[in-house]
Amino acid sequence: MNFEQIYLPNTNFPNRYISPEKLFSYLQANLSDYIQEIGKSYLEKPIYKMTIGTGSIHVLAWSQMHGNESNATHAMLDLLTTLNKAPELREDLFGKITLDFIFMLNPDGSEKWTRLNAAEIDLNRDFHNEASTEIKYLKNIVASEKYDYALNL
Repeated sequence: MNFEQIYLPNTNFPNRYISPEKLFSYLQANLSDYIQEIGKSYLEKPIYKMTIGTGSIHVLAWSQMHGNESNATHAMLDLLTTLNKAPELREDLFGKITLDFIFMLNPDGSEKWTRLNAAEIDLNRDFHNEASTEIKYLKNIVASEKYDYALNL
């Protein structure tokens, strides 16, 4: 099966900018069985993790560590939409992997369309300092399970 032949974009998010509130509403309405709130941002916006799949390969991925980099959030939403169109592929993939995906790690920066979080911290540069609330949540998730792969998207 050629993925390009079955690709289907998620039409709920046609623009590059993704409003955190619109994303959170969409996740709650469409993926509530798979998501959980793992914490809150500096400005108390929820941060969600989706867990899908039952496979033995454990993958952690996260998007929008920089608020103005929405491509990975779009890619994940498009992947889920496409896999709904291809149930055999979805079952095969998620039978092999268990995917933990953190949508929009930096919702405060996403809302303002800026690289930094609301405390003016670059989350990517904060991994060792742990000055940001958001990095602490990410590191707690990383420590909570043995992941085969961790992907900063």
